[in-house]
Amino acid sequence: MKKALEQTEQLISRMHTLTEDNERTLLYKASTDLEFLDGDEGFTKEEFEKFVERVPKARIDQFWELAGNFEQLAEGADTVCSDVLGDIINKLVKKELPKSYSKALSSHKF
Repeated sequence: MKKALEQTEQLISRMHTLTEDNERTLLYKASTDLEFLDGDEGFTKEEFEKFVERVPKARIDQFWELAGNFEQLAEGADTVCSDVLGDIINKLVKKELPKSYSKALSSHKF
């Protein structure tokens, strides 16, 4: 029984890691797709807003907690540096999903 429990915990841990990796990949792909819409490096306000539209709904509140707003991220510039957004993505995927979202998933019948 103990071995089965350990194997289950390992499986859950691997699933969590894969979910994190997939979410990070999705967000990085979105950021890469959008950053150069204007042909220049960095996210304009419009590019940033399009990126925000691609943040999963379950994560949007957490995203705003980490990011603040465009003006804060840009620090007086006209664009947000991709490294700044990358740091936010990494922090975001490390956070636990909101309990309300996790609870809704666990009660969903597939």
